[in-house]
Amino acid sequence: MELQLKRLVKEKGLSVAEFARAIEVTAPAAYVLLREPRQMRLDTIEKICAALKITPNELFGYETNSSGSLPR
Repeated sequence: MELQLKRLVKEKGLSVAEFARAIEVTAPAAYVLLREPRQMRLDTIEKICAALKITPNELFGYETNSSGSLPR
């Protein structure tokens, strides 16, 4: 599992300031999330997913198999 946040924000064409506003944090906090995402609160993860219009699976790089379940 690898956090895909930096790549996804770049793909969406958002600046750090735009990303920060979208998830309701300060620009310095957004920089920290993009550089060193260690522990994120669930509400922050939800805001990120809503702002980027992605699922948590996409955010964390989970892939499902053809049956729709996570690989073992």
